[in-house]
This record gives sequence, C-alpha cells and structure tokens, in this order.
Amino acid sequence: MTVLDELYNHNERLVFEEVMRQTEDQILTEDTIADVICVALNQLPAKYIRHSVDCAYYMSTIESEDLTSKVRKAVTAAIFQIATAPAKA
Repeated sequence: MTVLDELYNHNERLVFEEVMRQTEDQILTEDTIADVICVALNQLPAKYIRHSVDCAYYMSTIESEDLTSKVRKAVTAAIFQIATAPAKA
C-alpha cells in the first residue's frame, strides 16, 4: 500500500450519487454512467482528502452547499452532453 492508496477525490462520490439520483428513472449502461461521471468530474476542481470526515471538518456549510450546487450543475450538463453526443462507431 502506498500513500496514494489513501487519497481520493471527494467529488467522485458526490458526482456518482448525483448521477444515480438524476438518472434513477433511466436504464443506463455502466459505460454510460462512467462517461457521465468523467465528464462531470472534469468540470469540477479536485478536492483530495484522506477521510470523508476531513471535508466535514474543513468545509463550512456555505462551501458544502456551493459544492453540492456545482455538482448538480456539472452532472446535469454531463448527462446532456453524453445524451447528445454522436454514437460511437
């Protein structure tokens, strides 16, 4: 195990959960879900942490609400982008 194994981007879980929330009434392949997550994450700044409690401790309520709003917008835009992209050959 290396130091890098202990780090992760906090936004990954937030984006995944938001994708699942926004697409709960749709049937999507794992590839499509992964594409949406990648596109959304690329619109957001990385927020690397070691433990989820780190964000709860270091982020104010306003910062947390702002991040939640940005995640929602990024996921909405990513879903639209993937849905309107030309089919892969």
